[in-house]
Amino acid sequence: MHRALVYFEKENCQHAVQLLEVLRQLYGNEAFECYALTINGNGQVCQGKVDYVLDVQNQALKPYDQRALTDVVSTLCKTYDFDHLLFVASHFGRTLAPRVAIRLGAAFVSEITAVRHDADSQPQFIAPEAGVQNIGVIKAKAGKPVVLTVRPDTFQYDGSQEKTTKQIKLSDLEFKAGGIRQISRHDNVDNNDISDCELLISGGGGIAKHFEALAPLAKALRGKVSASRPILDRDLIPRSALVGQSGKTVSPRLYMALGIHGAIQHVVALERVEHIISVNTNVNAPICSLSEIVVHGDAATFVDKMLKKIMEDNSHATD
Repeated sequence: MHRALVYFEKENCQHAVQLLEVLRQLYGNEAFECYALTINGNGQVCQGKVDYVLDVQNQALKPYDQRALTDVVSTLCKTYDFDHLLFVASHFGRTLAPRVAIRLGAAFVSEITAVRHDADSQPQFIAPEAGVQNIGVIKAKAGKPVVLTVRPDTFQYDGSQEKTTKQIKLSDLEFKAGGIRQISRHDNVDNNDISDCELLISGGGGIAKHFEALAPLAKALRGKVSASRPILDRDLIPRSALVGQSGKTVSPRLYMALGIHGAIQHVVALERVEHIISVNTNVNAPICSLSEIVVHGDAATFVDKMLKKIMEDNSHATD
């Protein structure tokens, strides 16, 4: 029987639940057992969703110690003979997963956004290729475990299959602690989380000189400001507002792309967007082919005129 392990990172448990849908698509009608790995009692969210929770109980094992976690995950993989190991493609998961793959001599596929099967029913993984305008179709060799990182919010777990979850507490796993220790912790309350926003006003290189104009428009439309990579490279936004392969995956009802070219690293992060409006001086930009409405023109001029129109309409409504 197939076995798969999903690592439930403490800060990304809800995103880890989404990875269960990856397994459903991966195995289809084939029987498989799903194991969730949690550290020091973090498995409540797994109940009823997985077959087993491997809860590693050791206060000396810190959730940020990647060296020690690599030891733990590798040991468990060898013990339970997992076919696939899945990690959320968070900042932490993007670092831990390749370390585990190297330790196991396993195949590694990063940032997958879809799963499909070839003519022989062998799984293939769809992922954007780093640094190129292309989507890769990757097939791992048989006989080795496969380590996967999965972009958050690209899969949706419906929870339709209720499971009887068995808890396995592990307290005797050996690991070598890393040299990192936590001095203090300060929770960062992100008031600009764009992941669940229904309306995004997103800017690219074409509106970089007037990027500050997007905030008033977003406020008027009760949305939030996001951006593509050229804006982040100019230090005009925090990474939390970046839409793209190295940023957030978003699913708004309306995505307004202002001066955005639309490289594959950007559009791969647009999942289940209902409507896209593009404003661009280049109507052949890739983002335009995905858009329901394309406005051929200067994005800064468009923002200025739209904001004035909204203010005018609001003024008339209060007369």
